[in-house]
Amino acid sequence: MGAETTVLIVLSRGHGAFASSFQMGGDFLMRALARLRNCSEEAAESIKRSRDLLHGPEASAEFAAIVDGWVRELKRQLEDCFQHNPAIANEISSFELIASGGGFDQPGLLDYLKAKGGLSFRPWVSVYQKEAVAPAKGFEVAFGAALQALGLSAQPASLLPEDYRNSWRKRLNTQKLEIASLALAVICLLLLGAGTWRQFSLINRKQAMLSKVEASQEKVDNNNALMTDLVSGYEGLRPFFAAQQNTSDTLKTLALLQESRSNRSLWYLLAADQQSYFSHPPSPPPTNKPAASANPPGVERLNASSTNLAKPGLIVELSIPEEPESARLVLRQLVNDLKQQRLFSKVDLLSDDVRRNLAEPKVLLSDRDFVLALDFAETEFQPSSRPRKAASQQLSKRNQHPWTTLDSDSPAQNTP
Repeated sequence: MGAETTVLIVLSRGHGAFASSFQMGGDFLMRALARLRNCSEEAAESIKRSRDLLHGPEASAEFAAIVDGWVRELKRQLEDCFQHNPAIANEISSFELIASGGGFDQPGLLDYLKAKGGLSFRPWVSVYQKEAVAPAKGFEVAFGAALQALGLSAQPASLLPEDYRNSWRKRLNTQKLEIASLALAVICLLLLGAGTWRQFSLINRKQAMLSKVEASQEKVDNNNALMTDLVSGYEGLRPFFAAQQNTSDTLKTLALLQESRSNRSLWYLLAADQQSYFSHPPSPPPTNKPAASANPPGVERLNASSTNLAKPGLIVELSIPEEPESARLVLRQLVNDLKQQRLFSKVDLLSDDVRRNLAEPKVLLSDRDFVLALDFAETEFQPSSRPRKAASQQLSKRNQHPWTTLDSDSPAQNTP
């Protein structure tokens, strides 16, 4: 019985007949005692090793029941052994039960097993010569294994006489040397044959690869010619698909703008594609620049640092007849809703220096007027050589309004 496991070994006539184990050892009894006494495991181990809890005034019926459980499991293992080995069952009367391990050091345990469990154990007894080194308690098996490995055991594992064992070792060494020599000769022959075969295979492989390279080069030339024709044909159809995609995006945008007017006090003055919008000359700059702009937080601004401002998308102009703070809130909500659509790559507030006066003045509120640039998301129908830095160049000027740019989920900041 060890700390965590109890190992059961059955020897019949000096030979191993059965071996088994179960997870119930000294620590199992210690933890059970700790639960019964409601104490720490260290205190329970000390009590288990120093007191007889199975006899006398300190006997505990609950602890005895736990020991009985260990006995039942041990008997179940023995019954399993007898079922698998019927011949051993006839020899059970001559069996001796030997207890080994620290789990049996508990006071009164062997007497209780003999009286209550019907298991007459005797402790492991080792007889050593006076001048021999005795192992520490609990390390007998490890000590015996070490003696065997070092060749210092008085009773070696082999049962042959000494001269027979020496002859057998010499014969075994001779056989190993002969087998190694034969294996080395076979390996040399195999290596020589493999080298010769590899040289011939390399020559044949190089000739086959040369033929494949010539055929592949011819196919590549034909493929390049075919690819050139396909690309030319696709480039001819690209404007048609791009225009079709632009039409679809425009219709979806108009539907979104129509839907965005629900529950909001605003109206749209103008909706134009960017190419047509920027083809008109810009409006003259105002003589009196306002002290503060109506560019709310969360809305970016598109400036005129690039001469090529037109991109696939729409320009939308709207008026919001609300107070300044309310108008800013409505515009920010509108821009945030449009930014959530995968239809647009960017939603910007157009700066004053690139605005065109195309809206009807009669429905225009000069101090509540906003112009948004809606850029469509880039598609595979657009030419691959289109400039990638146009968007960054259009955002180079940011000094038209004193508002701080925020993300859509950032809180609004009060500005003068």
